[in-house]
Amino acid sequence: MTGNVTWIILGGGPGGRMATRARQPDGSETRVNVITRTLRLEYDRDYRSNYHRPRDEDHWFDMPLSVVASSPVVTRTYPFTLTHLAASGPVTIRALLHGGRNQPASPDQSLALTLNDHALGLFQWDGSEDYLTTVVTETNVLREGANALDLVAGLDQFPADAGVGSYWISPDWVEIDYPARAWAQNGRLLAQGIPSGPMEIVAEGFPSSDVWAFDITDPRHPVRVLSVRAQEGRVHLWDDAPVHARYIVSALDAFLSPVAIEKDRPSHLREPRGHVDYIAIVHRSLWDAIDPLLAHRRAEGMIVAKVDVQDIYDEFSFGRVDPEAIRDFLACAYEHWRGEQGPPRFVLLVGDGHYDFRGNSGTSLPNLIPPYLIDVDPWIGETAADNRYVSVDGPDNLPDMSIGRIPARTPAEVAAVVDKILTYEAAPAGDWQKRILFAADRATDFDADFPRISDAIRQHWLPQAYDDRQLYYLVDEPDAAAMRAAFKRAFDDPPLILQWFGHASRFRWGSVSMFNIFDPPTLAENSVWPVTFTYACWSGYFINLYRDWQSLGETLLLTPGRGSVADLSPAGLHVGDSLTALNQGVIKAIYQDKIERLGPAIDAGKRHFAA
Repeated sequence: MTGNVTWIILGGGPGGRMATRARQPDGSETRVNVITRTLRLEYDRDYRSNYHRPRDEDHWFDMPLSVVASSPVVTRTYPFTLTHLAASGPVTIRALLHGGRNQPASPDQSLALTLNDHALGLFQWDGSEDYLTTVVTETNVLREGANALDLVAGLDQFPADAGVGSYWISPDWVEIDYPARAWAQNGRLLAQGIPSGPMEIVAEGFPSSDVWAFDITDPRHPVRVLSVRAQEGRVHLWDDAPVHARYIVSALDAFLSPVAIEKDRPSHLREPRGHVDYIAIVHRSLWDAIDPLLAHRRAEGMIVAKVDVQDIYDEFSFGRVDPEAIRDFLACAYEHWRGEQGPPRFVLLVGDGHYDFRGNSGTSLPNLIPPYLIDVDPWIGETAADNRYVSVDGPDNLPDMSIGRIPARTPAEVAAVVDKILTYEAAPAGDWQKRILFAADRATDFDADFPRISDAIRQHWLPQAYDDRQLYYLVDEPDAAAMRAAFKRAFDDPPLILQWFGHASRFRWGSVSMFNIFDPPTLAENSVWPVTFTYACWSGYFINLYRDWQSLGETLLLTPGRGSVADLSPAGLHVGDSLTALNQGVIKAIYQDKIERLGPAIDAGKRHFAA
């Protein structure tokens, strides 16, 4: 999911060698001085998680062409420059587009393409779906030098009675195949569109006579072609071209250089080990900061394995950053890192992550431990689902190990969380451990009667021996300011659990802002903190990039000496019934079944939800 990685292995047995071949010119070769070039126009400016796409397609698009009554026609122009255009030959234009939303009309999506004032066609389809259009034309639609492709969306492209009053189209990419003279660019030439059989490519524009050529028709088995002659910028290449042949011809001084060369430290993660209880996957920049917590877990008797996330990439994705590599590693560890006590039980991810793997948004935030992104949310589609990292045994999506994340960006943030955990676990028993605060949004909400839902859990799932308290908007406090003050008092004199049931956003609790990301730093410093549970939407969306803010769930956890010692928050949208089932399961696990560790208690809540 990031840049390419090449492995160079020294020692051991002989490695594979690139094959070579040469053709002795005999004058029978087809002379080729026109090739097919492909120009790709792709502008990844807009992340659309709600577009349902195959797993191997990303969710980045150009900004949408949005058509409404006040702007009934919208045009997007892609300028591009062509050089060494051939005089004649076929031109193929492909455009991958995505419809914005489903509407009753059929069709409900429409886009016209125009290239240099030549109409290429009107393309219409149904629904919020990918749509690939292909147009074949001639070179007279192209120009040497400056060109312009127009994408036009308009209400006038539908019949007046179609019922389409607005719509939008998200362009993914456009490719243009066109005939060009065989002319090097930056000392290199990709030659394709070549007839099979004996042929001679004659190419111009090379800066030196030291030129190498490779047949890359099968990219996994390239062949160096030795029958090459270069003189005064012109190159002749003779070969028996395979079907659909592709060649790379490059001046030696135009070869690309690697960004970096790093020595690998073999980690042998695939090898069977004895029993491991606790796996910590850590980004190297946070490596030392997590050590006090791991030492504490070892002191409890756990067998701890600390794993560099880069070692996982090296062994499971050939060095490339890929969340699937983390999942594959955990599946391997679950199968092979076990003894009589069974497989590993706990997984800790140490490092923040987000959805912008390639820096399309311009964010400077690090993607230290990437989220497992998958289309699981009925409303927002793709979101973070770290639970899938540990759903490794069988076809269900339930966790086979307990997983948590410290979404830290710096060693100081890791240290703040570790200090809270160690202080919390060393705290003496007290009455605060019997308290639980049930906070909820208003009863008159259009979505649900949140106090009623909260009361049903409080009164029917929590044993009577516990000190349950309520904080309900417009019942116990009259407005947002009073709710904020009450929340602050609750954090300053904390219960064991503080749970919120109602509306939320990435940065706040409440249908109005009753507690938000700017509040945790204002709390009193403490020596014990609640575990917070949010039964709502969004507040655990740790992959957020808007303003580079951290979500409310992250802020509660990461704020030094304040907030929460742990937090369970949603990374998507939810409805009352499913949240109620999860809430019931968590309360049952902690207070009825007496599961003391938080991870297994949450897993039990997930199983209750899924039952």
